[in-house]
Order: sequence, then C-alpha cells, then structure tokens
Amino acid sequence: MNDNLIFWRNWSVKEKAPLFLGLTAVIFLAIYAVYSWLNGLENIISMDVLTELKEKPIQSGALFFDQFSFSSTTPLWYVEESYAPSFIRINSLAYYLLLGATLLGVSFILSGLSRLKGVWFLAGALILGAILALFRAESIFLVNKNWPFLTAFVVAGITYYFTNMYAQKLDIFKTTLIWLAVWGILITLVKYFSVINEPFLSLSAYGVLGAILIMMVFVFLTSHEILSGLYWIVSENSEKGKSSLPQVLIITAVFLVNAVLIYLENANRIDKSTFVFAPIIIYLINLKLGFWGFKNISEQKGWFTFKGVGVWIYTGMAVMSTAVIATVFATANEPLAEFIEDFISISFLSVGLCFFVYLYLNFAPMIKGGLPFSKVIYKPPFSRLLFARIVAVFVIFFFFSMKNRFSYFQLQSGLNNAVGDFYMQEGDLKTAETFYKNGANFDLNNQRSNLSLASMAAQADDKINSVYFFQQANTRKPNVFSIIGKSKSLEAESMYFDALFVLKEGLKDFPEDYRLYTNIARLQAKAGVTDSVLVNLDKALQLCKKCEPENVNFLAFWIQNGRQDKLAEMRALAGNASGYGYKANQAALERILGEETIFNNFSVEQDSALDMSRAAYLLNAMSNAKTLNETSVKAADLLRFQEKSINDPLYEQLSWAYANQQYFRENKMAGLKQLTFMAESTSKLAPLYSQNLGLWLMREGAFVPAISRLEKAGDSSSVALLSKSDVHKKLDEKLRESGATLTKDLNLKNYEEVLNKAPLNPYVLVKVSDFLAEKGKSLEAYNTVFYALDFVKDSPILLKTYITRALGMSMFDYAEDGLKKLAPLVNNEELIQLNREIDKKKLESENFN
Repeated sequence: MNDNLIFWRNWSVKEKAPLFLGLTAVIFLAIYAVYSWLNGLENIISMDVLTELKEKPIQSGALFFDQFSFSSTTPLWYVEESYAPSFIRINSLAYYLLLGATLLGVSFILSGLSRLKGVWFLAGALILGAILALFRAESIFLVNKNWPFLTAFVVAGITYYFTNMYAQKLDIFKTTLIWLAVWGILITLVKYFSVINEPFLSLSAYGVLGAILIMMVFVFLTSHEILSGLYWIVSENSEKGKSSLPQVLIITAVFLVNAVLIYLENANRIDKSTFVFAPIIIYLINLKLGFWGFKNISEQKGWFTFKGVGVWIYTGMAVMSTAVIATVFATANEPLAEFIEDFISISFLSVGLCFFVYLYLNFAPMIKGGLPFSKVIYKPPFSRLLFARIVAVFVIFFFFSMKNRFSYFQLQSGLNNAVGDFYMQEGDLKTAETFYKNGANFDLNNQRSNLSLASMAAQADDKINSVYFFQQANTRKPNVFSIIGKSKSLEAESMYFDALFVLKEGLKDFPEDYRLYTNIARLQAKAGVTDSVLVNLDKALQLCKKCEPENVNFLAFWIQNGRQDKLAEMRALAGNASGYGYKANQAALERILGEETIFNNFSVEQDSALDMSRAAYLLNAMSNAKTLNETSVKAADLLRFQEKSINDPLYEQLSWAYANQQYFRENKMAGLKQLTFMAESTSKLAPLYSQNLGLWLMREGAFVPAISRLEKAGDSSSVALLSKSDVHKKLDEKLRESGATLTKDLNLKNYEEVLNKAPLNPYVLVKVSDFLAEKGKSLEAYNTVFYALDFVKDSPILLKTYITRALGMSMFDYAEDGLKKLAPLVNNEELIQLNREIDKKKLESENFN
C-alpha cells in the first residue's frame, strides 16, 4: 500500500531531487492559485482611502485681562474620508512565476520524452517549438523577423537532440540541470540584449496561450481521476463472488450529480452554493490523484516506464498547468478564469461520464463477480480507451458549442488582457489601451478589460469614459470597485445626485458593504441631509472592521454640525483609531473645546510631502496655544514643507501654523512678524489675521498698535470695550510689575530667554538694553529696542533708550529720526535736552575725527 502511494520510496537521491523540486513547485503554485482565487479582484486593485481637507472658522479664547475676555476667529482644519478604487496594478510577480514555471515544466517534459524514440520524441520537439514560438521573442528585440525564435529553437533543439542521443548516460538529474542551464543562458542573453524594459513580462504575457494549451491537455487527461479513485476504493474492498455493481452505480450516480451541479453552477444556470466544489478545487484533487493514476496507466499500458518517463511528463504538465491557473487568478484575468473554469467543469462531467461507460462495457463481468478490477482498468486494447477519450472530446465540444463561440471569445479576450498588462507595465499606454479594448470587443462586459480601461481613463482625468467603463465592468458581475469608481467619477463631474444614486443602487447587490454606506453618508453630508448622514454612518460603523474612515467621518460630522456643549459627549462615542485623519479631527475638537493637544507620533516622507490627514493634524497642533509638542517638528520644518512645490496648496495654512508655533512655543517676535506680514497681505483671511495679531499685541502690552489692528480687522466691539475702560493704565502697571520680576536676575545667559518672554514690554527692553550696553554689547543693545519699535511706536521710554543706543554707536541720523517720533509723546524740555545731547555727541565725533 505504501509503495503504491509513496512511489518514490526506493528511488535514488538523484531521482528524488528533481521530483521534489517539481512537487515543491506544484504545491507552492497550488497554494498561490487558491490564495489568488479567494482574493479575486483584490489581486490587482484595492480600495484606497481618499482624504478631503475641510476648513472652518471657530471662535477661541485669545486674551483674558482683568475682568475682560476676548475671543478671536481662527481657522480650524478637519478631514473627511471616503473610499475609492486604486488604479489597476500589474501583478508582475505572477507573470514572472508563470515564465519560470513554464521553463521548468518544459524541462521536465523534455527530460522525460528525451528518453523515448519515434513519435514520442517528435511530440517533444513539437511541444518545444510551439512553446518557443508562442513566446513571440521578436517583440523583445522589436523586429519583424523570426531570428529570435530560430536562435532559441536551434539552441534548445540541439540540446533536446543530444539529451535523446545520450539518454542512457544521462540520468534525470543531469538532464534537468542541462535544461535549466540552457534556459539560464537564454534568459541572460535576453536580459542583456533586449531593447525593451520588461522582456520577461513580454515572454510570459505572450506565452500564456502555450501554457493554457498544456493545461487543457492536462485537465483532459486527469478529469476522470476522482472517479477512478472512487472505483479503486470499491475495487480494493470488493469480495470475490459478491457483486460490486451497486456500489459502482451509487458512486457513479453521486459523482455525475455533483459533476452536473458543478457544470450548471459554473454556467450560471443555478445559483452559487457552498456545498458544490469550485472547479479549481476539482482541478487540485484530480492533480493529486493523477500522480497515481498516471502511474497506473503507464504500468498497465506499457507505453513507457513511469519512473523514467511518465512521472516527469506528468510533473512538467502539472507545474505549467497550475502556474497558468495561478497567474490567471492572480492577475484577475476574468475571461481566462471563466474559460478555464468552464473547461475544468465540462471536462470533469464529459470525461467522467465516458470513463464510466468505458469501465462498464469492459469490466462489467469483473465488477459483478466482485473481482479487483482497478488492477486491470487500463489493460483493454488501446483502441477502447482511445475511443472513450475521443467520445469525451466530442462531448466537450458539444457543451462548448452550446455557448455559441462565447468561450473562444473569452479566450481571445483573456489573451489580449495579458498582452495589455505587458504594455501597461512597459509604459506604452496607447498600445495597452488597444489590447484592452480588443479584450472588451471579444467579451464586452468582462471585468478585467473594462476595469483596466476605466483606470486608464481615470488617470488621464477622462471622467466620462471612466464612468462608461466602470459601468461595463459592473454589468455581468457586480463588484464594489466598479460601483464606487463610477460614483467617484460622477462626483468629479459635479453630478452629486447621480453619484449618490449609483451607490444606493449598489446596496441592492452588496447590502452589507460598509464602504458603500460610508461614501453615501459623505455625499449626503455635501447635500446637507443631516439625519440621513447619521443613519448611514451608524450603519457603516456597525458593518466595518477596522473602521478608520468611519470614525474619522463621525468626528468630522460633529465638528461641522455639533453644538460645543455636545462635542465632548459625541467624541466619547467615537471608536478608537490610530491614523492621521483621526488624530487631525481629535486635535480639531480639542481646539474647539479649549483643551490641550498632545502632538506626537508625527512623521512625513523624505520628500516632505504632506497628505491631507497629516496636514490637518499638523496645522491644528501648531495652531493650538495649549499644544504639548512631543515631536521634533519645529517652525523651521514648516518652512521646509513650504519649500516643496507639492505642498503649494497648503502654503498660506503653513504660514499661519508657522506664526503660531513661533509665538506660542519658540520665538514670540518671529511669530509677531510673520502674522504682521500675513495681516498686510491680500489674502481673504487678512482681517482674521489682523484680529489675532491685535490680541497677541494686547497680550504683550502693546495697547495702541493692538487697537489699530483690531480696528483694521473690523472688531469694533473689542475696540469700543477697550477704549472706554482704564485697560491702558492697568496694562502699563502690569507691564511695569512684570518687567521688574523678569529682570530681577538678569545675566548674559538668560537675557535672550527674558526677551522672548516679553518681547514688547518696554520696561524689560530698556533694562535688557542697558545691561547689554554695560557689558559692551552695543549692537545687541541697539537691536533689542530697534526691532521692538516696529510694533511699539508710542513708548517714550523705549524711544529714549533707542536714541541713547544710536548715539552710543554714532548713528546720528537714526537718533534724530527717533527724536522726531518721540516729539509728540514728551514735553519740550525733554526734547531740548535730548537735542542738546545729540549735538554734543556730533561735536565730539567731529573733534575726534
């Protein structure tokens, strides 16, 4: 029993090594095929998350002084997310695996056939020539002549001839190595002498047909293996003298019923079900049983030895067949996938039926006599088995004829799709489009051609054509990618209600798809249908798994529509998420509620490109005075982001964030200068910037310029309130007290820190300037008051100090200019005294020179 199942038990290491190589390849490709089959369209397309940056003004507390509280209008950013299909990805790995598996499979087949003479040797030569011809090697060198094929065929043909001539001296291990070496040399030559970017992809894409032809032969030869295995079980358990016919008939009936169900389900004559095996599962079971079935037919017919020839032919075909099936599913080539599934299901039914008839006609007496008929199941004359297979071929043709050449068109469509993939990856989009359109012409509503064309149209910003092709891709087999893709294209054309209608229609086919509900809620939010937005968001949150966009949109809805007293409650109802979109909206809520934002775990790509989620998170964090910055992002980084052209749409927002980051956390004077520049700009938000600048100046004690900025911003209520009160006097007292405290322990190590804490406090500025002058730092002493005067032009004490510092550096023109500005603010006696001092300094300077 074990010798029958583990037939390689007594083989030598050199015989086992190639077999295990082939079996490993088959197992790997089988797993890959099943994985790709289960993945479906997701092998080539994914659902991306698109982020839309939203901006709204909010009122936030900006200044609290005495009994007054002042608020300012500041920009707030939040994001909404939605789903959209990605552009089509070409699964190059699958094509490379197919090329490698084809060469490995051909190596095994030729290694087996090279040990035979006559018609078998000729069959190997024909297979070799056909595979090489179908590779279309001339496309690699962009020539119209056949010399690439002839060169490859001569090299491979000579190799095949000599392996046949010396077959007795070459074991299978050496023969396989020779073939792999030959393919390695040819592949290397292709790599170095090719004139295109993707030579291997070209060989694989054009070579799909050759692998499919081998697969069809292989499937046909193995389609009876499940039934044969069931008969073997009956035969092994038969009792002499006791008829096994009832068991055979029952097994056959069960088999044929399942075969008919598989065929009807694959032909869409009945609904899909979970209790009927998929064609790919049938193929894999037949593939496994076929090793022992092919061993039996080889031994019973005596055409050739299984160990020396049969196993290698079978392994080679198994590798190639499984590889092409895996590739078809991995590239989501729907027309080819349907063609292969049709062929498997039809062959399974046709060959199984004919095999039963063959068995009954030849072994009925043995079956009725309870004899082990499986041991001689292939012993009758070859003509009988051949006749049964010929009949099976006609039955297969009959079933395919019922489809009115549709299967042929699907085959052509799939082959065009494969070549289109090559040109797409090569970068020749025009030719790729031609092949995809050919694929659509052969099979109008196939998903693969139409999704590829829709993707190309979307990349070219051709929304009208993308709508058409997404519609075509969704006609025969509805899929969420096409539905959402069509909706997105319609939305891009401002056809919001049409886009919404497409999504709602999609719910009929996919009532449990959370992505549809998420996109519906977003479109309804655009239309202002608030109640419906909440209903669909809730449905999406119930159905989703990770729920990142759903939680982001839940927060976005309440940021846009919620009352401030309800925001904290609604925030608590949102689920947790870790993406930047969620962080951005959380930071937005914290700004509205006046809470601290902990800015952490922030990074960008090396090209400093900001996506909308990162941008919103960064802008909100930098704009919040209460932010605790735990990252390495500083104001200088914001300027670096601005320098990248890809961030141009965020230039003004980054300038605002830069001003806030500087003022609240780094350099107050730099922040004031930046916001002043923005307030003087032509931006539509200039009044907003002026209002915030006015309140920042009030925080620093610059009363007069603050009032001026608030008036320019149109904040008349704040101006009126401040003008009618004694704020100015109280503010001066507070500045005096603060100045005394800050400069109490002034030294060369902390003076910059002191200045940053009160960059416009004249009492601080004067003391620091005097201190620096005493320490011999004349220029620093001068600059201390010079830059402050850009903002505080009405401070007598500051202007006097400025005049003194200018005189100390013999800058008489500057001193006289300062005196003119001081004139309206002091009495004549002080002016005369200062003027005398300037004249005295001038005279001393002239005498010195």
